[in-house]
Amino acid sequence: MGDTVVAASPSGVPRPPRRWRAAAQTQLSRPLPVLSLTLVVAVIIVTTAFPTLVPLHRAALWSLVLLVSFAGWGSLVARLAFPRHQIDLGLRLAWGVAAMVSLGGIACVASLANRIGLLALVAVGIGLELARLSGRLGAPAGAPAPPPRPAATAVALALVGLLAGVQLYGGAAGMKLQPDDFQSYLIFPQKILATGTLLDPFSVRRIAAYGGQSLLHALALLGSPNPLTLQVVDIGISVIIVIALIIAGNSRAPVGLWLLPVIFILTLPNIRANSTSLMSGVVVFLALFRTASSAAFAENPRRGGAVLGMLAAAAASLRQPFIIPAAAFLVIFYTPIALGALWRRGPQRRVALGGVTVAATSALGFLAPWALLSYLSSGTPLFPLFDGYYHPEYGRLTGTDQDLDRVGFLLANLRHCHPVRTLPLFLLAALLVPWRRTRGALPALTLASLLGLVAIAWGFPLSDEYSIARYYFGFVTAAVIAVSMYVCALPWRNWERHPVRTAIPASLALVALLLQLGAASVESYREYEVYAAHIWITARHGSLLDENNQDYRLLQARVPAGAPMVVMLDRPFSLDYDRNPIDVLDLPGSVSPPPGLPLDSDDALADYLTAHGYRYLSFVRSTESQGVYLRSGWERMLGPPPSPLWGNAVPLYLKTFDRFESLMKSRVRLYDDGQMVVLDLTRRIG
Repeated sequence: MGDTVVAASPSGVPRPPRRWRAAAQTQLSRPLPVLSLTLVVAVIIVTTAFPTLVPLHRAALWSLVLLVSFAGWGSLVARLAFPRHQIDLGLRLAWGVAAMVSLGGIACVASLANRIGLLALVAVGIGLELARLSGRLGAPAGAPAPPPRPAATAVALALVGLLAGVQLYGGAAGMKLQPDDFQSYLIFPQKILATGTLLDPFSVRRIAAYGGQSLLHALALLGSPNPLTLQVVDIGISVIIVIALIIAGNSRAPVGLWLLPVIFILTLPNIRANSTSLMSGVVVFLALFRTASSAAFAENPRRGGAVLGMLAAAAASLRQPFIIPAAAFLVIFYTPIALGALWRRGPQRRVALGGVTVAATSALGFLAPWALLSYLSSGTPLFPLFDGYYHPEYGRLTGTDQDLDRVGFLLANLRHCHPVRTLPLFLLAALLVPWRRTRGALPALTLASLLGLVAIAWGFPLSDEYSIARYYFGFVTAAVIAVSMYVCALPWRNWERHPVRTAIPASLALVALLLQLGAASVESYREYEVYAAHIWITARHGSLLDENNQDYRLLQARVPAGAPMVVMLDRPFSLDYDRNPIDVLDLPGSVSPPPGLPLDSDDALADYLTAHGYRYLSFVRSTESQGVYLRSGWERMLGPPPSPLWGNAVPLYLKTFDRFESLMKSRVRLYDDGQMVVLDLTRRIG
């Protein structure tokens, strides 16, 4: 072998060979390695100064493990669906999320999604990614390598990694958790890991969600056992995947342009009010756009249809309001394809109709386990279309039947535009993009998002603009990012050939981006101050997540291990779900197996619960609750005037509180600390 020749620079300092420089630039321009390296270095430095941050470090490092596993499952999807194409990291991460959610639904139906089952899924994903890195599951031979970017890109990525890391650590510190989480959403992943499934026949939040987000929470809980760290899924892991989707999708755009959508996502005001799906929804809907607009999909429409169906099903499983836009995307995207197939003959017709059929079958097939699980848990495959165990006498929680009120609320939401203040400009720009430019993916996502926004605003007219924005955030934000990515990656030849057609949507989107960044700057800065404050408090005083749960441990110790319990407590997530099967009355009586909670006598209620297998009832006294079970809070809703949203339910909730407190006089108390009570429903007093 000959010696390597090293050229000299003008300054006399030897230069490395060009191929070395290209390899270094390529590695530095890849988002996950740079983001991971930034996070790991920050962890090492900060841990030395503040060992109290170990719980947050654990959540952060486990997040990286999950990202590797998602990438591995995505690599398998890529190999099966598009074996002749090299799929970028962003899509592989998003496909991996959808694949694990789909497999998780099957595992939950079979009661196999416990710790061992989910750890096996994670381990297999890591193995698949290692196989890809070793070349056994990678791109086909001869696939073009991604073009290297300037080394300056690493600086931008490091800054992006720092901001994403602050969000991730803020999520691990319990940012934006609310009573909904304490009564339900923090419980669901614990139930999955303890039982392998998600059955909760007394929960309003359970009947209103398929469980995909809870499955992601359960994956996070595997490596970070404190349930209050679960915001890392939406605030941390999902943010990183969205950034990877943006960077990989704009691989040919100049640094300044691809960075704009990334800054947009990192500066969005945090409108979360609980741990339900926001950014994880953006991941899946943005992946729908990127998949449908890709060259790999165009060359493999049937296999691509299976991937689109899987993504749509995953979106629907994350949150009930995502069902309409997910289904609408497939319908809008495939309608021209199906109509065009009617005019074709021979193989082309079969291929086109085959893609439509595969996409529909895939979506229904991947969503079916979650629908079946909902039926097994709450008696309905799709709420609110079918009531199941929900009792309509508690009210529909949608409010008015006046169409004018619904129209007014819809217009108010269109004016509100939070957190994307320039939403109308983005949507108008997207609608002006010709269908063929993105193979129909951008118009389909935009129209589906508009339809989803209208459906949500129309269905919940008694909410408010700030609260309802959380329901449409996932798909509307994905549409905004999609049009931003399209504009930022426009090749120069488009400007030369079609200057007007290109300039109008591009100008609208770029103006909307810049105006949004300016409008959100102050609020975003304050949000980062809140993130930093949570992290700083944890660093100085230890984790606020390690609150003393001694009372809950004492309460549960009075119940024999393995005995089922039904509870109505402020912090039921503090209980040990491995020790006892536990079901939660989150809004007592609204959801319960037929004929429903009998509230007219102690004996009737005790007989009902014991007939369903619950000998032990635990609840917080309605005068001592520090959460949603405080009597005075509900009494204020009686009016006058009565609450339009809760007017029907309040008298029934108060009647439930009265009946539980009456049971204390007729049934033996196993535990009573003046706030929380445990009753043995089979043992009478006297």
